[in-house]
Amino acid sequence: MEKPPGVYRIIVLGDSIAAGLRLQKVERTFPPILENTLRQAGVKAEVISLAVSGYNTQQEVETLKDKGLRYRPDLVLVAYSLTDRERLDGDILKTLLEAERQKGGSAQHANPYLLHSALYRFLHFRVLPPRPAAASSTADPELQKQIDLISGDTVDEYFGELSRLSKENGFQVVIAVFPRLVHNFHAYRYADQHAYVAGLSAKYGFHHLDLLEPFERCREATPNKPLGVDSYHPAPLGHRCAAEAMARIVLDDVRPPRGTIPAK
Repeated sequence: MEKPPGVYRIIVLGDSIAAGLRLQKVERTFPPILENTLRQAGVKAEVISLAVSGYNTQQEVETLKDKGLRYRPDLVLVAYSLTDRERLDGDILKTLLEAERQKGGSAQHANPYLLHSALYRFLHFRVLPPRPAAASSTADPELQKQIDLISGDTVDEYFGELSRLSKENGFQVVIAVFPRLVHNFHAYRYADQHAYVAGLSAKYGFHHLDLLEPFERCREATPNKPLGVDSYHPAPLGHRCAAEAMARIVLDDVRPPRGTIPAK
């Protein structure tokens, strides 16, 4: 899609948090609120969300490569969830690889689509489900190696890939870390996970926004309104708090051009 002159284009990557799961109106999610906030500040911003429920960092960066780069973004904003270091597929991969092994195959020579396409695994599992096989008393090390390769933590690797893409395509990156929406932030137990992501942002030169403190301030300012619809997904108040914090880091740190084009 051709970018009109003067437009500052932001691509949002994320999972069900950025997609606004359990919210009835998309305008209550942070991407359109961020766009409106930046426009009010004099930036002719265009925010395009490519968030997909259930995606992790690897899938999000692949989505950027497949779909997002054609928009020629000036900024890529990753709505990072604390579940991004996991890939939870209900053991679909393990079941399908075990079925191949039971038929006399091996992990080394498994169907490449089975190993590299989540969509293929899902459809194959649903449409042509493997027959239940007796549990093997001896673990197959190659089988486990393939499972670990695909199911493991890919955040560091794909932050590196995102860094490479940013240099090749001339966009900046903001990593916005969404906290668990616990009842009491003063007893928060996930600080180590936040520190891990902050370290990666520093390693790759990304702008970093930890939303824990902004959410805590929002809760203190509006104690009678819920921040989340559950412990993972923000309510409208949480999305607004996130958008306001994102706008601040974009305006103060990223510093897009302002003042030459009137806001909408």
